[in-house]
Amino acid sequence: MLPNELLASLNPQYPTLTTQLRTLTTLLSYPTLPSPPSLLLYGPALSIPGGLPEHALRSVLEGSDNVEFRWINCVETITPRLLFEAVVGGDVWVEEGDEVRSESPRMGDLTTFVVAVRQAYFLRTTKIVLVFSSAHLLTSLNLPTLLQTLTSLSTLTSITSLTTVLLTPHPPRHLPSQPSISFPTPPPTSLTALISSLPFPRIPFSPISDTDSDWEEHEYEARENAWWEVLASYWPRFVDTIQKTLGINSAEQLQGACERLWPRFLKPLRNGRESWSPGTGGTFMGLYRSAVASGLFRGEEGVRARLLLGDEGEEGGRVGQYDLPYTAKMLLIAAFLASYNPARLDTRYFSKGGGAPTRRRKGGAVAKEIRKQDAKISQRLLGPRPFPLERMLAIFHSLLDEEDNAGLMRGNVDVSRQVATLGTLRLLVKTGAGDGVGDGGGRWRVNVGWEVVRGLGRSIGVEVERFLAE
Repeated sequence: MLPNELLASLNPQYPTLTTQLRTLTTLLSYPTLPSPPSLLLYGPALSIPGGLPEHALRSVLEGSDNVEFRWINCVETITPRLLFEAVVGGDVWVEEGDEVRSESPRMGDLTTFVVAVRQAYFLRTTKIVLVFSSAHLLTSLNLPTLLQTLTSLSTLTSITSLTTVLLTPHPPRHLPSQPSISFPTPPPTSLTALISSLPFPRIPFSPISDTDSDWEEHEYEARENAWWEVLASYWPRFVDTIQKTLGINSAEQLQGACERLWPRFLKPLRNGRESWSPGTGGTFMGLYRSAVASGLFRGEEGVRARLLLGDEGEEGGRVGQYDLPYTAKMLLIAAFLASYNPARLDTRYFSKGGGAPTRRRKGGAVAKEIRKQDAKISQRLLGPRPFPLERMLAIFHSLLDEEDNAGLMRGNVDVSRQVATLGTLRLLVKTGAGDGVGDGGGRWRVNVGWEVVRGLGRSIGVEVERFLAE
């Protein structure tokens, strides 16, 4: 697409970024004009991964002819080697005499990195754009001249068609002067306006009752056209509702959430519980009330739409769960039981002799005690309680013995390191005093719910219900 045509097609989608779009297309999209060696995009809006500025830049690069780009997310490149491999990607071409062969890059420092970049891109005939999202995180890699090297890649590799684009909330210090584009904070409505302008998922029209299926062809076409008009009027309001309800600030995540929840939101229309007609266009508030009553925005579907952007996963699969090792899963189950079970029942549930308790006939003093307990509020409603680390570890070892799964912990497993990892992931939260996991002091609290723990238990063959006090 020609730059003028590209700009004309993008301006209606990004009405608040017309100046920035014109500058980007001028610097990057013209195939006959040289692009700058480096470009800095900064502003508060770039602190949100996948936000409006990143979405606009990706649209410019995807719509430009004769331009190849590689998008590097610096959130994922936590080591220099991961960063170098993300930039080079795959094998590189190496000249050896009159022959050109491919080999895997060997990168140890910035010098070999520059050589690998030249070997990877020197045969390209198109413009090459390397985009570094969240580039301010690169300062944590302990490479003092990394940013200067990235901005000078075109000069160091002698590839004039190579451009480095850095995306950061604020301009980094000690960076050479270079072209820059400022992105101010967009208004809250700009994100919903962008997603509303995109085509909505097509939900096919189907007659509800048997009498509706007897329509003539022209009647069916009229009703189908009215159906599309109703959906087109609902789509902008639905996008605004999803953005405000789930609090999504990323364009990519908002689009994925809307596409995933749109069919379920329209379900009352399709099964006839909510009426609609060409004259009135149906009732959006009726659909909204049905969605709230069914827990669409606060239930599993709403959370899944907010957190996941990939495949839906199969029914009953491990969707949205951490891929934790066996020891970490067992520790998380033990932490949940320590948070929600009273400490006085640990002997009953986790003693080596009996395992989970069997139900006995209730009578006398036992029945009186149980009736007293029934008057208390369930701990699941009160939330998790803090527990000492020693208690969680005792429950952990008891579960291993009870389930005969100690053999699954192959090798020299450092349990304290696994606990520290769970704390880093915020699956366990430290609430008491203490310097760390190994000090023996302090108290912890589990930070996951029942559904997650039950799924982890099923994945490793542990029936968590047997050890949970009601």
